[in-house]
Amino acid sequence: MDSPAELRDSLKTAEKEHIHVVTWADRDYPRPLRTIPDPPAFLFYRGSLDAVSTNPSVAVIGSRRCSIYGRRAASAIASALAGAGACVVSGLARGIDGEAHRGALAAGGLTAAVFAGGLDLIYPPEHRGLARSILKRGCLLSEYPPGLKPARYTFPERNRIISGLC
Repeated sequence: MDSPAELRDSLKTAEKEHIHVVTWADRDYPRPLRTIPDPPAFLFYRGSLDAVSTNPSVAVIGSRRCSIYGRRAASAIASALAGAGACVVSGLARGIDGEAHRGALAAGGLTAAVFAGGLDLIYPPEHRGLARSILKRGCLLSEYPPGLKPARYTFPERNRIISGLC
């Protein structure tokens, strides 16, 4: 945010989109993130933070351009992990990430998607339905305010949150 006006606009969008914000100082801030170097000061979320706060979490991530075998393996691994009580954390990307979320959901388990941009901008756009499904069994998270588009530098920053939650 470059100005107080941008911050106000972002918070208005968050309220309109049912996006909540928790700060590092809040009790609800996910405990695992408190231990990483440079934890996000703010965490925007939709859904239930309990998915990543009260359950063991495992990251399942991988290539966007994966083989059919890779897709099947990611789904099966995530399904087994979720079925055993773990929250599957990934980045909602095409390929392995999307299959990991689908596998966790198919097992009736928990999953969390960490975004590389604002939660009001589902990326990739073809995962809008998947994001809606995740909200029923987990949460969507981002350190970025609504309106911020994913950029090259935001993906590595997102990845530190995925690893930090796990």
